[in-house]
Amino acid sequence: MQHGHALRAFADAAGSDEKVDAAYNAVVERFLAVTRKRITAEQEAGRIREDLDAEETARALVWPEERYLMRALAYEPAADPRRVADVLFTIWSSTLRAPFDPLPRRRDDDSSDLID
Repeated sequence: MQHGHALRAFADAAGSDEKVDAAYNAVVERFLAVTRKRITAEQEAGRIREDLDAEETARALVWPEERYLMRALAYEPAADPRRVADVLFTIWSSTLRAPFDPLPRRRDDDSSDLID
């Protein structure tokens, strides 16, 4: 990665300086906003499950990706960027397009018996 060392220094400094932390979080927030907007647009177009919470799904995808990209590309030996992109594509696609209901319920089930 061309600017891997600078990005790594920026991320490392964010842990010890409030201003750098705010700047770093602002950068990540832009990625979160774009991701959230795209998830919502894809939901409205019927290409992504409507039951996904766009805000939390964006956070759950972007923050781990930030760490993965840092480790994969900003440290030596760096991973092959094409392979990194393929891995991330697979993760995002299977998360966003999966027809999966983690808590299947019957239509008459109000789940009140789970609280006991």
